[in-house]
Amino acid sequence: MVLATSLSNLKAELSTYSPLYKNPHSFPELFDEDFSYFSAGIEDNIIPTNWKQAMATKDSQSWRLAADLEMNALHKNQTWIECQLPSGRKPIQVKWVFRIKRNSDGTIDKYKARLVAKGFVQIPGIDYNETYAPVLRFTSFRTLLTLAAILDLEIDHTDANNAFLNGVITEDLYIELPEGYNNNINNKDSGRTVGKLQKALYGLKQSPHKWNEILVQECTNLGFIQCISDPCIMIKRDQHLFVMIAIYVDDILFIGNNRPYLDEAKKDLFKVFSMKDLGPIHTCLNIRVIRDRQNKRISVSQEHYLKEVLTRFNMTDCKSACTPFDPGIVLTPALETENTTDAPYREAVGSLIYSLVLGGDSPTLTGYCDADWAGDVDSRKSTSGYAFFIGNGCISWRSTKQTSVAVSTMEAEYIAAATATRELLFLRTLLKELGFEQLNPTILYSDSQSAIANTKNLAPNHAATKHMDVKLKFLRDQVTNKTVSVEYVKNKRSSRRHTYQRITTVRL
Repeated sequence: MVLATSLSNLKAELSTYSPLYKNPHSFPELFDEDFSYFSAGIEDNIIPTNWKQAMATKDSQSWRLAADLEMNALHKNQTWIECQLPSGRKPIQVKWVFRIKRNSDGTIDKYKARLVAKGFVQIPGIDYNETYAPVLRFTSFRTLLTLAAILDLEIDHTDANNAFLNGVITEDLYIELPEGYNNNINNKDSGRTVGKLQKALYGLKQSPHKWNEILVQECTNLGFIQCISDPCIMIKRDQHLFVMIAIYVDDILFIGNNRPYLDEAKKDLFKVFSMKDLGPIHTCLNIRVIRDRQNKRISVSQEHYLKEVLTRFNMTDCKSACTPFDPGIVLTPALETENTTDAPYREAVGSLIYSLVLGGDSPTLTGYCDADWAGDVDSRKSTSGYAFFIGNGCISWRSTKQTSVAVSTMEAEYIAAATATRELLFLRTLLKELGFEQLNPTILYSDSQSAIANTKNLAPNHAATKHMDVKLKFLRDQVTNKTVSVEYVKNKRSSRRHTYQRITTVRL
């Protein structure tokens, strides 16, 4: 089963449901028994929002055990030392955050409790400085999976236990002792017992930065080299052997072409950090990964996750929308309804990703680009779209409104090609750093012969194109440097254009 939707469909659905979060556990008959079991589990195991709620539920013993495990990890890590609060200092409050970790089939894996600092009260320049920490780009994630499918590479999934607690705190920070483990009688006295942080804690502004900093440092010490195109990918080589690690906060993937070499790399990192070996990848970042090594294919799906999203937004019994949506639908700001503005629209859209198949025969990059012309009836701006493939796997795609009004179809198509070329440069650099350099120009298909002629400087630079000077020179430079070759493809023959072009269900 593949679940997908479009922005417009979600918008239309949200506009018909108000208020949200009312009756959050109503479930439709249209879903299978798997989902009924999954959703029933959610209803039976209510997630508490604070310590008192956790101790009042029927699962209080499970939550208490989870909190004890968290406290043991904090003490073992020497996260703080107890001391008297200095005069004039105000401690940072902490709270318990509870959740249930589930298996891919929806059954309970374990109860988890995490102690989180209320970092929103921290003062910049005093309590923290650097906060930035990169995460793995989903384009890079799909690229790695596609390469693994084509080249039959090993993929192991690991999880760093209490990852943020590894960062070292250099600032003077004090926290309240956590509820359930706090023996202070009078919390208003300045001399009460608090914790002076030695290590980072979840919720602090600088915690992600501190964790990423020490992780990259230790991986570098083990011989890994950080990629420039995506700093969350590191690679280690020994002649023809290689192993890559992909970092998404505390989820770390090991990808390599030799099982003993990969296991050795994991063992080395496990000596530095406390980590859980989850074995060959199955579920990662709410994405289920199904592998067919014999046919060199990897399928990725978010079926269970999308069902959970429907539950969260009280839309399990809503009327399903057509996907793809009718290209004749015109969306304008005037069609906005009051119900839509009351909904957590950005959160809902951000919860939807994809379900697709990756694989192929060769790690060769190809791309497709297209544009409409003046399709936005309000601004008369055009829409660009592109999709890039390695083998048969679509690793990167985008559809976006152009920033300026194109005065011709050629200009709209040319802007689309220039936008796609910027992504193309990133992908070529990433593949080169991973050891799969594209020796020939990457073919970028377009259905506009006039735009293609301009990329090759075969069209006169007259009044119709002189205002496009910067974009003209950028794309022409890439063609001249043999980085990209823009080639013609007929509209109806390019089945891969369906990735980003609005089409009807009948045509599919």
